[in-house]
Amino acid sequence: MPVVRDGLLARFLQSGGTVTIRSKLGHGTCVTMYLPRVETASKQGDLEGALERLDGGPALLVEDNPDVAEISAQMLEELGYQVHAVDSGSAALDLFDRMPFQLVVSDIVMAGAMDGIALARALRQRRPDLPIVLVTGYSGSAAAAETEFTVLRKPYQLSDLSRATAKAITETRSSVASNIVRLQDARQSGHRQTDSAGDS
Repeated sequence: MPVVRDGLLARFLQSGGTVTIRSKLGHGTCVTMYLPRVETASKQGDLEGALERLDGGPALLVEDNPDVAEISAQMLEELGYQVHAVDSGSAALDLFDRMPFQLVVSDIVMAGAMDGIALARALRQRRPDLPIVLVTGYSGSAAAAETEFTVLRKPYQLSDLSRATAKAITETRSSVASNIVRLQDARQSGHRQTDSAGDS
């Protein structure tokens, strides 16, 4: 099929679509294409804006399985990141302290004293504005992490990683903006209290 040679079918499947092909001798072939459901307008706009900002910048990949690390690194490179891969939480912290990263993608279940959730919390303390994507194939691990971080479930495709990365960027920036607003409100409240004390 020409569409397969041109890679169009592969890109369609990566975007979340599905294709079924039914063929019957003497009756022809029926090809049915199922398109992914579109996000709501506002949410889709936020994700598209984040996707536009995915290109470029160093990304820290933390994965103790060499085969998975290689595939994940290739996907991140397709999204425009320069990938630096390590195989443990301690190695990730050491490298993070020496390089400025724009994104961290880490497996949750890893060998060693520090799992992905503990690593993510340590990194978030260092940089509250850091987008972090945690990856896991275990539902229990996902439930424990989803309240704090963006979680990507295995197995995943490039489109899944792209959406998770965009979500992490959008949520992190929204959270930082909210913290700035709360800090400004607190300062204004403190000034009002000082003024009231001076008037009394």
